[in-house]
Amino acid sequence: MIARGSAFESAAILEDLFEIKAIEEPEFKTHTNSLEEISKMLFSLIQHLDKP
Repeated sequence: MIARGSAFESAAILEDLFEIKAIEEPEFKTHTNSLEEISKMLFSLIQHLDKP
C-alpha cells in the first residue's frame, strides 16, 4: 500500500536528518516511534481489508 511505503520513506528521511545532525536524538526517537506505530496500524488495516 502507498501509505505504508510513505511511512517507510519518512523513516529514511528521519535517519538522514539525524545523520546530518539536523535533528537531535530525542526528536529522532519520538518521530521514529510514531512512525513505527503508524506502520503497525496500517499493516493491521491492510490485513483487515484483504479479508474476504
